[in-house]
Amino acid sequence: MHLGAIRAGTDPTPWLAALAAAGADLDGEVVVRLNDEVLSATDDHRRRVLGVVQELAADGSIELQVGPRQGDDELHTFVAGLDVAVLPYRAGTHSGWLEMCWDLGTSVLVPGVGAIADQHRDDTFRRSFSGAADVDAALAALLEARSVAGSECPWGDAVVRGEARRAQLAQVRATHARVYEQVLGRHP
Repeated sequence: MHLGAIRAGTDPTPWLAALAAAGADLDGEVVVRLNDEVLSATDDHRRRVLGVVQELAADGSIELQVGPRQGDDELHTFVAGLDVAVLPYRAGTHSGWLEMCWDLGTSVLVPGVGAIADQHRDDTFRRSFSGAADVDAALAALLEARSVAGSECPWGDAVVRGEARRAQLAQVRATHARVYEQVLGRHP
């Protein structure tokens, strides 16, 4: 999980301990990455989240990595090297991080908030959970779906994903054109 600068729309604290336990049950490890600027944060939200993360790191439940803000190449390398990227949202309508993970071939576990949980409805790519009570089942199901699919990136290689993106873009453009033509009275 990359918490970066711990923005206002992120907060894994309600389910982070359950995620750490689920990772341990699956013989895995939960890695939390933070930008070093967070260590000097003074606002209540960042300090509270940082405190929970540091407590879990201190007791060995998670691995905490702290460093300078990553550039695009370094961030992409980090995310592409994960088995599952856990997105720490507490609200939202769309996730650019989820799209990045799709493009990089990294599966995503995300809280079922907003419309984020509806992006890329492929069970080998993305699973959502509703809280601490089912984070373990969602993680296990995601890893099992990937295993059954039998590939590092079961939803296709970069060429297939690129073709899908172009087809999706053409569909969105056609829909927008149709709606605008209807609004302007050019279509029944």
